[in-house]
Amino acid sequence: MLKKIVVLALILLFVPLTTSAASKFEEGVNYFEIFPSYPDNKEGKVVVREFFWYSCPACYKFEPFVKKWAAGLGDDVEFIQVPAVFNKTARMHAEVFYALKLMGKAKELHDPIFNTIHQEKRKLNTLKDMEKFLAARGVDMAKFKAMRQSFAVQTQVNRAGALGQRYGISGVPSLVVNGVYRSGRNRNYDDVIELLDYLIDKERNKKQ
Repeated sequence: MLKKIVVLALILLFVPLTTSAASKFEEGVNYFEIFPSYPDNKEGKVVVREFFWYSCPACYKFEPFVKKWAAGLGDDVEFIQVPAVFNKTARMHAEVFYALKLMGKAKELHDPIFNTIHQEKRKLNTLKDMEKFLAARGVDMAKFKAMRQSFAVQTQVNRAGALGQRYGISGVPSLVVNGVYRSGRNRNYDDVIELLDYLIDKERNKKQ
């Protein structure tokens, strides 16, 4: 009898949390289901993509929140940052992102690029300015230039642009959960993180 009471108490403890999250986030406002959906088929994984742009002030402000969140993810969630390809400058930034990633420099320079643009107010919106910035931080420029123009980088940039169109990305930061849900209007970044966890749980439940 005592065991049944304990189990019932645990159920009652967790149900209000789920109900609260469901009532807080409204489909069509806080998030949208993508039609047609393009579910990620990684077995046992829920894939979360953040579409961002280095020149975007909101992306810069959101970065500490999503970084902290990503550091605590379980093994069943994969987080991928995808540069938006909205225009010529955004495409150049996307090329920089993927070139540095293939060179093993992305983790080291991701935050400095954001900080230089938004704290130091240096736009880095031309290739010349970006190359000057990278050279000052010890990047092998001959290797970088070759990598930026490489087939591998151009393929990844084109794929990022195609994904943005597929998921209906019209602004950043935007988050896509498992190719099924896209974030919408939310009051603050804590709400965005809570929304991510809510949508991830929805996808987890499908896999069970």
